[in-house]
Amino acid sequence: MFKKKILWMCCFCFLFLLFFMATASASIISTSDGWNLKSSGITITVSESLADDTKFVSVWKWESGNNSWAVYLPGEPTAGEYATSKGFAPLTTISPGEGFWVNSKGSQSISVTGTEVSSTDLTLNSGWNLKGLTTDSSITAGAIFSDDTKFASVWKWETDKWTVYLPSEETQGTYANSKGFAVLTTISPGEGFWVNAKGSETVNISGVETPPLVGKVSEVVGKNDKNSYKAVPGAVVSINNVLTGKTDSQGKFETTDYSGSSVTVNVELPGYVPFNEIMTIPESNQIYIFIQKQDTNPEELEATQSFSRAISGPWKPTPKVITSSDNTTSIQITNMQLTKDITLAVTPYKSLNTIPDIDAIADLNLGTVDVVGGADVSVVDSEGNPITSKEAGFSAQVILKTTKVLGKWDLDKIQTKTGSGGSGKLYLLSRTPQGWKTVGQARVEQKENSSVKNMLPDNGVTMTSLNSFLFVLATTEEVKENQISGKVVKAGTEEGIPGVYVGADGFFTEAVTDASGNFTLDLDIMDAGCYGAKLTIPFPLCMERWVLRRFQRDPHRCPGQ
Repeated sequence: MFKKKILWMCCFCFLFLLFFMATASASIISTSDGWNLKSSGITITVSESLADDTKFVSVWKWESGNNSWAVYLPGEPTAGEYATSKGFAPLTTISPGEGFWVNSKGSQSISVTGTEVSSTDLTLNSGWNLKGLTTDSSITAGAIFSDDTKFASVWKWETDKWTVYLPSEETQGTYANSKGFAVLTTISPGEGFWVNAKGSETVNISGVETPPLVGKVSEVVGKNDKNSYKAVPGAVVSINNVLTGKTDSQGKFETTDYSGSSVTVNVELPGYVPFNEIMTIPESNQIYIFIQKQDTNPEELEATQSFSRAISGPWKPTPKVITSSDNTTSIQITNMQLTKDITLAVTPYKSLNTIPDIDAIADLNLGTVDVVGGADVSVVDSEGNPITSKEAGFSAQVILKTTKVLGKWDLDKIQTKTGSGGSGKLYLLSRTPQGWKTVGQARVEQKENSSVKNMLPDNGVTMTSLNSFLFVLATTEEVKENQISGKVVKAGTEEGIPGVYVGADGFFTEAVTDASGNFTLDLDIMDAGCYGAKLTIPFPLCMERWVLRRFQRDPHRCPGQ
């Protein structure tokens, strides 16, 4: 009888052990030398998991309910003595969903075993909360904390640097970049993070999925404002300075590693003008990026002096003229100082949708503007790395000229519009690290002993750096506003196609179709004469077909008719 009881007890203990092993979970928390912001989905007893003072200096947890710190010092002779002397609480336990700081002596691994909690909700108090995830998958900050009436900011410590997400910021990264931080996009299990809540909140994490951001990169090809487009495979794409990957054979890419209503997109491919721009994410979560090949006629500029003579050294005799391979656009450099050898390429913009940050030109308060010409100016050092004029020690007088006109204007009409009795002015803009800036007024001039005209700065207006540039035609008079609405459907049906890019050749206006396939384009038109606006849908993501529409301006409003 006694032996049977022993046998039953052994069986019970074995079954209990199997049950415990089936329900218990193990987790490894890795730390690097110095401060680490961590979390765990399993309860941590600090005196067991973090007691080795040869590995850890201290462990800290923020108790938001009391607005105070709790601290544990491994190896402390009397547990809690330091905490009590400083008005802190002794730290004994770190619960699932709580974040904590650990000061690590080198790279260490913390093994934690226990039962994971079933709830994935975050419970927040008003003010600062130090939290962690209890889910098995990462979250996107913009998908969880986008409501700026509830959340002020979210912070994560990553590789000795703060990353931040601000729900109220329309353009994510503006604040972060100004402070030397990075943009917070993703939070993963095991990471700790701070949330500044505007009130007590329970945040549901489970079931919240970040919709993928889908993009397509296409090359603008064609001539004289009759553009076509082709997919660019193999381009390297980064979103908010985080590598997304390369575009596929159709020029597409996809990511869920983003947050906010806008993203900074960088696209690079050898032989093409690099793309770097802040883009607003449309309702469809699909963005379209246009790039063009870099000019094939780069010029090398040799340093005029050694670095030690950069200030007092002689000025190199010039002028030096760098011309685009199509001979439409040139840069003339005089009185140059240069401390490093550089290579310079001048690439005339092929269409309006290849011009970076073109929307920001409206902030210059020049009136209603049409971009009528310009070029990308790319500068690299002797090893092919991008370099700024300041880094190259460049100083000179730079005069820009172009015969290439964008949009529906031509040089004769621009000259008439800006001449005596005209209502327009021509300006030269330069793209600085802070964005587009007005350099001064410009004009249309006929070349000596030639019928050819070009745009160039007014006398006395020069640039001193090697920057991309634009010529813009501005007017303060009332312009005719036109609006085009339509719907993109699958061939032979009335079924709308969402997420399709729609543009108008010769105008900077664009739209992406909504869930029903509808779109609206706004066109502000100066007196450029009578013309039709050719609407193109060059590459819907579904690749159904191209669709063309026509818009004809009212001929009774054309000057001279």
